[in-house]
Amino acid sequence: RLVGSEMCIRDRFYNDTYAWTPFHQSNTGMSRSAEEVLGSSEFPYIKVKECPADKESEEQVGVFTFSYDQIQKKCHHFLAAETDGEKAAAGYSFKDFEILEHDSAGYVGKLRIGETICTGDQFRDALSLPSSSFSFAESGKKIKIITAGNGHGMGLSCWTANKMAKDGKTYTLVQDSGNTEGQMTVSDIVVTYYYLQHTKATVRYVEGNPETGEIVKDLEASRTEEGLVGDEFVTNEKAFIGYR
Repeated sequence: RLVGSEMCIRDRFYNDTYAWTPFHQSNTGMSRSAEEVLGSSEFPYIKVKECPADKESEEQVGVFTFSYDQIQKKCHHFLAAETDGEKAAAGYSFKDFEILEHDSAGYVGKLRIGETICTGDQFRDALSLPSSSFSFAESGKKIKIITAGNGHGMGLSCWTANKMAKDGKTYTLVQDSGNTEGQMTVSDIVVTYYYLQHTKATVRYVEGNPETGEIVKDLEASRTEEGLVGDEFVTNEKAFIGYR
């Protein structure tokens, strides 16, 4: 079962070891590179991929308004140098907020708050924003934050995967071996693309013939859950009057 924008580890392999395969709800139209986000080359298969369907997500755009005092309090753990003294007394204004850089997928890499430089992910987590792809707009004596996407943006996009399934796609590409480009060498090169098959689980509540075992009738309409092979699903028994 896909759970919001959290990260998970599935039983997938990369270079003969377990692969870390994160997923998220939706992105800006491009997924993010793990090397850019984490500053590590440990996961070369998690890279920027186009996901144009994500721009149609129901949660693509979010608008949040904060007072400058709220932001100062929520971000106090990395604005510690400015929680006392003249700057703390004066408070922040719109001119104290500046986006300094974006990553390849359009997410905020660094921003300035007063004299403090922080990452977009730090800011997102402190304010509980759905995404670190955001922009600022002045709103009277407050600041308006406009976000795009939902989640960290790395790995599989649940929105795109679901869209592909509804469009009749039977498999979803979840990762590749990270060596999809390069030069031929004396040694053989193996390029691997990993897919998960789309599947369904249908739940029925029926009356059975005790002698033949055949289904007599459905006691209520059946319910179908869709997902990828390996996803969890949960069913529950029900009580029906006149049946046991």
